[in-house]
Amino acid sequence: MKICLCVGTRPNFVKAAPLIRAFKKHNVCCYKLIHTGQHYDYNMAGIFFEELGIPKPDVNLSVISKNDSHVEQIAHIMQSFQLYCEGYKPDIVVVLGDVNSTLACALTTNIMNIKLAHIEAGERCGDDNMVEERNRKLVDSISDYLFCASERGLDNLINEGMSGKAHLVGNTMIDQLKYIQPLIQITEQKEPYAILTLHRAENVDDLEKLRKIWDIILKISEKIKVVFPCHPRTKKQFGKMGFLPIRNNILFKKPLSYLEFMKLVNNAKLVLTDSGGLQMETSYLNEPCITLRKSTEWLETVSHGTNVIAGINEDIINVSINSILNGKWIQSMIKYNSLHNGKAAERVVEILKKGE
Repeated sequence: MKICLCVGTRPNFVKAAPLIRAFKKHNVCCYKLIHTGQHYDYNMAGIFFEELGIPKPDVNLSVISKNDSHVEQIAHIMQSFQLYCEGYKPDIVVVLGDVNSTLACALTTNIMNIKLAHIEAGERCGDDNMVEERNRKLVDSISDYLFCASERGLDNLINEGMSGKAHLVGNTMIDQLKYIQPLIQITEQKEPYAILTLHRAENVDDLEKLRKIWDIILKISEKIKVVFPCHPRTKKQFGKMGFLPIRNNILFKKPLSYLEFMKLVNNAKLVLTDSGGLQMETSYLNEPCITLRKSTEWLETVSHGTNVIAGINEDIINVSINSILNGKWIQSMIKYNSLHNGKAAERVVEILKKGE
């Protein structure tokens, strides 16, 4: 069995690492790691391979969109990946998550009549205006194997008529978090701090909305220090507004490596984010999380985790911040879910091998 494992962004790298370990454990020797190049900055990509113990990609498609066009990026990835598949002739292509690289490689695989497996299938936020929501639905609809990270993801696929292809395996991102947890243990901090991540198109592409978010963050920084690893996309948008909004109690950082970032998260008082994966990571680590979006695909982080969906509602954010700082916050039950035992990737590989 010849497998292509396709990655393109930071979350993809994290989710892929346990799969690579599982491939080796189960003697799946004929696999190739394909990097589309969607994240090409060293701190956003290169160092992740080193820290996660992932071998260097067998091929880097080096697809960079110069004008941030989704269409251009997807088209270029499809063209490059098709050429690679014509030479390698994989039996199965494995894609992860919901980014443009995921959709591009999935569409190419479908057109070339190659079997397709989707890791993290079935997750839905209910907002079809989000690129990621459209991506994940399209990929699910053309996949031969749908590997679900949660019971809700499986329920969604059953309701959409795709139960025959669906398998409940758990979350490979949690596999990786359990794997590195001894390396990110809590250390004593001189002062409490919050972590901020901000990169979603819905938040940063609208400059008026970005200014509103930043006004909220400025007020938060009066209560607690804010550490802000600034995504290249967000930094570019600040540049369009004519400033990099540095303040005394806000610490700007370049994008961090996986271990550096997770150490910061594990030691933080709270996390403010518009990321998807970070909602799950904070819930597993029992870290308070305020999500700066109006919806989430990870609903279990709200029902069983430490997450609250605040959007950019200043009242909800302020109430949440005050509750956290006063030590009154929900405790997570997510880590007690039997699906989160660090074996999700192994379940995936066992199912793929049975389909040989």
